[in-house]
This record gives sequence, C-alpha cells and structure tokens, in this order.
Amino acid sequence: MRRFILILLSLLASGCIALTPGGTNVKYVTKAEAPKDCKLLGEVDVGAGAEGFGPQPTNMRDLKILMRNKAAELGANFLVIDHSDSENREQSTTYSGSGRAYQCGDG
Repeated sequence: MRRFILILLSLLASGCIALTPGGTNVKYVTKAEAPKDCKLLGEVDVGAGAEGFGPQPTNMRDLKILMRNKAAELGANFLVIDHSDSENREQSTTYSGSGRAYQCGDG
C-alpha cells in the first residue's frame, strides 16, 4: 500500500495529464475531414501560443489528450487535428496543436 501511495504521489507531482470523462468520448483523426453529418463547434488550440493557462504538453501523447479534453469542453465528440508540432528549446521540448471540434451523429 505504501508503494502505491508513493507511485501515486510521484505521478501527481510530475503533472500527469489524463483524459477527462468527456475526453474519453472524443474520437480524433489527423489531417482529415469530419464525417458529413458533423456540426462544427469551434477551434481547439493547445500548447505554446494558445490562449489561457493550464498544463502544457511535454510530448505528443499529452498534446492529443489535452486537445480531446478541450474539444469535450465545447461539447464535441469528434476532433480533427489539423496541425501538431514540437519545438526544441534549451531545456525542454514544447508541443502545440490546433484542430476543429465537431458534434457528430445524434450525440
């Protein structure tokens, strides 16, 4: 039990990024179009240069998770990732991405 608590605390301290319950319902594609029965809800921007504060992605996996979570906040269940990029800096690598959030089907 003690080991479990130590692992949990280390994950929390490292800023682990996880899918929200809504984010788990967001399917995504890269550089493609949404199905025809989808309604555009808005733009999704995450990472360097994006508006607002919050966790910054430190790898591509975290970038996609944050984008899915943000799409879910808009009420989306489908995300088209139009652009994702990484930039090497002195001490770290920063990731950013942009896309479009959609509501598809009856959802």
